[in-house]
Amino acid sequence: MTKFIQAIALGLVFTALFLFIGVKDVRAETSLPMRVNAPPVLLENWEYCWSEEEGAGRTEGPPHSSGDWKAADQLLNPQDRMGRSHLWLRVPLPPNKAADPGLLIRAFDNVEVYTEQGLAYRFGDWQEGRKYRYYGTPRRIVPLPENTQGMLYVHLQSESRNIGIEDGAMYGSESGFIKRMVRQEFFRAVLGVSYILAGIMAFCVFLGLRSHKVFLDFSLFSICFGIYSICRSSVVYLVFDHPAILTYAELIALFGGVIGILMFVEHLLGSGRGAYIRRAWQLHLAYSTGTLLLHACRVVSVVEIVDWYQLLLVLSMPLVIVRAAVCAMKGNRGAKLLLVGIGVICLTGLIDIFQNRLNIIIQFSPMTYLGVSVFILLLVVLLIRQFADIMLQLKRSEKLSLVGQMSAGMAHELRNPLTIISGFLQLSRKQAPDAPYLAMMSSEVNRMNEIIDDFLLLSKPVNSRFDRHEVLPLLRETLQLFDNQRKEAGVSAILEEEGAIPKIDCDPNQLKQVFINMVKNAIEAMPEGGLLHITVSALPKNKVGIRFADQGKGIEPGHLTRIGEPFFTTKENGTGLGLMVSNKIIENHAGILRVSSRLGLGTTIDIILPVHIKTA
Repeated sequence: MTKFIQAIALGLVFTALFLFIGVKDVRAETSLPMRVNAPPVLLENWEYCWSEEEGAGRTEGPPHSSGDWKAADQLLNPQDRMGRSHLWLRVPLPPNKAADPGLLIRAFDNVEVYTEQGLAYRFGDWQEGRKYRYYGTPRRIVPLPENTQGMLYVHLQSESRNIGIEDGAMYGSESGFIKRMVRQEFFRAVLGVSYILAGIMAFCVFLGLRSHKVFLDFSLFSICFGIYSICRSSVVYLVFDHPAILTYAELIALFGGVIGILMFVEHLLGSGRGAYIRRAWQLHLAYSTGTLLLHACRVVSVVEIVDWYQLLLVLSMPLVIVRAAVCAMKGNRGAKLLLVGIGVICLTGLIDIFQNRLNIIIQFSPMTYLGVSVFILLLVVLLIRQFADIMLQLKRSEKLSLVGQMSAGMAHELRNPLTIISGFLQLSRKQAPDAPYLAMMSSEVNRMNEIIDDFLLLSKPVNSRFDRHEVLPLLRETLQLFDNQRKEAGVSAILEEEGAIPKIDCDPNQLKQVFINMVKNAIEAMPEGGLLHITVSALPKNKVGIRFADQGKGIEPGHLTRIGEPFFTTKENGTGLGLMVSNKIIENHAGILRVSSRLGLGTTIDIILPVHIKTA
């Protein structure tokens, strides 16, 4: 695993170098020696006019009639648009000249740039009549001819709700703009690559642990948001200038990332009542598939898809927060950590959504990137905990397998001599009934037989016969067996039921053995007396919960993590096999056994059993 992490880190470094070298090579001609880079200037004193273009949108050049031009108070969406799709902007260039002049703009949607010498730059699909074409609106570096001076003209064509230039236009050195863009957004691209590598690593873990789908969900989420982050970075256009491909990749990655989050929540915390979390990600999947098909048929535009999807995201956020909050209130540590991460990503996402829909200008980068980074960091911590728990379970399984192999031979070898010893002890007690040591020896032989029975149970598969039975009668019978022992220890017992307890599928003998172990451990944990509180309750999703709560001295936190390990016990005469056997029986009943304890307050054991067990 360490070598794999080192390989991932090395791959990240090489990827960063590749992007940096690619950026350097693609604009190598702009960094020739002897060129002087002029400081960038924000162009001012813009004017605009509208025009009606026909055919493919090609013109003989910008309109030169001075009566058509008006002073531009805003470069994005002038107020008198009235449904027109062709906008001309012009601005006088400053007198200072750059060795490699360039323009940095973010334009909606198709753009042409003219100088006094003629057409200098053209981007987009200018073919009229093609419905719902969309190529994104990244910041673009427009190279201009040398010795460019005089008036600069920008021709824009857009059939979407936005037309014009956002945040103004900067005039300066092309190479300077490239360095500035790389410096500002290179880290975002590298961060996207790191998300992808983290997702690949989680997928490799999933391949080894197929039953833990949270790693697959994290892989989907992390890889998708890594792609999303890269596509949202303007620096990627310097090495891969295909906006259409990057725009659709960004959209699909957004869909996949949100679906991955919802599936992660479902597999970690459950779907909730009515399976609303599962229905949520299924709705997102149906929306993404349906809208992409409609867009392929040119029924809806990308902008409309994103607008509607933002509303769907706003409606989905409370569902995830409620599910995490409910599980966090029940004491789920993973849910508490997940709630913090979901709160951060929802808050930052809402800021960006409202900024986009209300056209509010914020002077810092989109908050969603910060939210995603914090969320992924918290998910990594959560997955590390999950992975540690899985490794602990595997370690316990290996020990259980080893104990089973040892006990298979040892139990049979010990059973025969113990049978002979037990027979001679019974004969000796008849001859000398008053000998105290014989009763002690007989008690210890019986104890050894009980240990051998535990060994035999661990060494062979549990053959259960499931029938419909009530839990309460089994618990009452168990308490009756310990009546004398409880009274001698000064332990009182309360058996309560919460709700209508249904019959469950179980093997009554095996379940009774579990209850005997639980009651016996509770009595032994209270040598000075106390209360054993047993609660049986009906749980959601057709499950029954059984809780054993004692008032003993409790278990130390360091020992609590080792409860259930073979031969680990805090009792003088314990074997460490009782809880291990009980856990195996509960697992055979498709249930869960949990142990919690607080020093000085006692220990609580929760057993959760399904009402119905699916048998092959």
